Amino acid sequence: MRIVTWNVNSIRTRHARCLALLERHRPDLLCLQETKVVDGDFPRADFEALGYHVEVHGQRTYNGVAILSREPLEQVQRGFPGDPAPGQARVLGGRTAGLRILDLYVPNGKDVGDEKYELKLRWLDALAAWIEEDWDPDEPAVAVGDFNIAPTDADVHDPEKWRGR
Repeated sequence: MRIVTWNVNSIRTRHARCLALLERHRPDLLCLQETKVVDGDFPRADFEALGYHVEVHGQRTYNGVAILSREPLEQVQRGFPGDPAPGQARVLGGRTAGLRILDLYVPNGKDVGDEKYELKLRWLDALAAWIEEDWDPDEPAVAVGDFNIAPTDADVHDPEKWRGR
């Protein structure tokens, strides 16, 4: 299965590039993060015209995730039980072609010690607890997305700018 994941930082801005990517590479799944539109404003018709099924979990101005799939997504889930920030559109999942897929846009924690950092840690703990409780470890699964985690200098463009953050 061919899967592409991309933080588009606005589907409106990257719309034409997403279409070009699909036409050129024809992935089975395209998982998008930071779509920044409510569900009704997602340009689904253009993607459906290319033969993709579209599932979205959007939010105006911030966040938002989408999964475009060659086969229909089943058992679609928006968000997850126990999410400490349930008003934020950051998680979309489902099943297709025998695979459980989870598209994530993990909160940015800002600086270590910041209240947003503490929220991020609670969010990740809640996500891990849900996966541990709800997912079958023998079932094929993949989690993709923008994790907003940079454990080494190689994970960021400007390491000095992000040191300690």
